[in-house]
Amino acid sequence: MKLPSYSIVGECPVKILPTESGGMEVLAFDWESKNFVPDDGYFLKKVMTGHGDIEYLTEDEFEAYVATLRRA
Repeated sequence: MKLPSYSIVGECPVKILPTESGGMEVLAFDWESKNFVPDDGYFLKKVMTGHGDIEYLTEDEFEAYVATLRRA
């Protein structure tokens, strides 16, 4: 898997970032705080099963989408 990865899963922005130890961190947008929080459940939905409505974005497209959510 190429990292970092930016996507919209359903309506939720999800990013998977590399860690310094060689692993990865799955972060999903939290609608209440409008920040990203760890959520490994999206890794299973996104990567392992390939199920669901998944749209892959560039980092710029992803950041623009998140900015619109934070303004709302």
